[in-house]
Amino acid sequence: MIKRKSSSTSGDWSLNINGESTNDCSAIAAEFKNVFVEKVAKLCANVTTDPDALAKVVPPVDVMWEFERCTHADIESIIDRLKWSHSSGPDKISSQLIKELKHVLLNPLTILVNRCLQEGYFPTCFKTGKVVPVLKKGSRKNPLNYRPITITSVVGKVVECAANEQLCRATDCHLPPTAFGFRKNMGTADALVNLMDDIKERRANGEFVAILICDASSAFDLLNKDLVISMLKRLGSGMNVLNFMSSFLQDSKQYVVVDKCVSEEWSSDVGSGQGHVLSPPLYNIGTISQYYWSKISTLYGYADDGSDVVSARTAAECNNKIRAVMELRKSWYSLAGLSLNIQKTTLMGFGFSPEPLDVGDFKIEAVHELKFLGMIIQNNLQLDRQVQSVASKIRSAAAKIRCEGRNFGTCDRRRLYMGWVQGTLCSNAPAFLPVITKTQSNELQTSCNAAIRSVANLPRHSQDRISISSVGTQLKIMSVADITEKVILTQAWKSRHSFRALNLDSEGPTTRAKSNGNVPQPIQKGMRGKLISTQAQCAYNRLPKSIKEEDDESMAKFRICAHIYSQ
Repeated sequence: MIKRKSSSTSGDWSLNINGESTNDCSAIAAEFKNVFVEKVAKLCANVTTDPDALAKVVPPVDVMWEFERCTHADIESIIDRLKWSHSSGPDKISSQLIKELKHVLLNPLTILVNRCLQEGYFPTCFKTGKVVPVLKKGSRKNPLNYRPITITSVVGKVVECAANEQLCRATDCHLPPTAFGFRKNMGTADALVNLMDDIKERRANGEFVAILICDASSAFDLLNKDLVISMLKRLGSGMNVLNFMSSFLQDSKQYVVVDKCVSEEWSSDVGSGQGHVLSPPLYNIGTISQYYWSKISTLYGYADDGSDVVSARTAAECNNKIRAVMELRKSWYSLAGLSLNIQKTTLMGFGFSPEPLDVGDFKIEAVHELKFLGMIIQNNLQLDRQVQSVASKIRSAAAKIRCEGRNFGTCDRRRLYMGWVQGTLCSNAPAFLPVITKTQSNELQTSCNAAIRSVANLPRHSQDRISISSVGTQLKIMSVADITEKVILTQAWKSRHSFRALNLDSEGPTTRAKSNGNVPQPIQKGMRGKLISTQAQCAYNRLPKSIKEEDDESMAKFRICAHIYSQ
């Protein structure tokens, strides 16, 4: 078993406080507390919010919804989905303990959850969080280089999960289609696929396109609580829901733990609460107005990361729109009480080089490439840098498997491969793998072959003519080509509803292809041929009819894998 290196271990704490190094854990805990509090206080100083102005741009929901009572089966399902862990919040109750005593605790937990939801109250004892400082990067002695990780009560998480399920069920359909963060069956890959397809579609139409990526500092810690409640009202939440969420957001407390030494507790008037199950969906709801704030751009967002897409028929008009969008974003961040980080705001043009943006004393220059949601985007819409980055990570993983897995068996080294190599390759894969060139695919496969050699314990360079592809097949490791096919077939299956409608709407006699659920071939010339949606539509016709008619996601993915292995 490989133990992950910890950012901090018990007994080795050392921090610079006021220019002097100290090992006193009590002083270190107090210093971390001061740093975390001062950071939020500094960012939200002199901030004035206007929830009503932001709520006006959000389309109102006429149908009101309230929390429903939970059954024993609902609570049992929540407990079963908890991660098995020994860690615990301030109440010292771990998820392992709750799972082991599930049948004993089921009735009292159900009563607790229903009383909280029906009475609109979140217990104060569940609002306290234990903060563990985790090193981000840089010197271990600098407290500014640490990120606060908050651990809350597991019992409180059961209550939050019950509320979250009903909240998401009632509000998800009202969230903008370009908001991808913290939503079921949506991830960064979906955000990138839609973003890149939109850019390519606009370029195919002959437009000049630009993206403006704004960055918010400590967005979750600064989110205005009144703004969240205003947006919940706009989305049709009833009084019990509003009371529960208001209770949840108020009087949240935290304290820092450093090697069993604790700091004083503190609370904040802003923020959606760190370490809570409800924090991400409430952040989505609280910031929903940003998707409607600009009428001249389309915002693609994932959590606190967002990219505005701007386009026009001329470069001059596009530059004017970019400046207008920048002003709109500044006003939105100001009204929402969030801190816009100008230094990390990025601008990129496609088909032209946008003019620099002057924001206060800072000038934002257009870049040739940037990283958004973990993927490298180039202004020529090529994928060279992304492929090189992935290939480099895979080669590093191959060396890591050879070094750290030298005393392992083949089966265990294969597990390392699946996590370190195939996990890297499949990260955001739908956004780039279906449209890479043959040369780029070979580059990725060569890197994977190095990792397969490490798994099979073969020399890096062998004089024997060993077929690495056959070794990979024996190890049941998919090739890059097979992974690409799996990714695009899965993407096609996800779009099955629109393709089914397209099949039904197609004119003409009922042919064998039509009865098999096939759809007409899309335009594949020029930039439109590089759209992921185009590749998915072509791939849909390669799916067997049984998979096209399958609506269960896990079963569909299983059948897609079986279909690829059978070929």
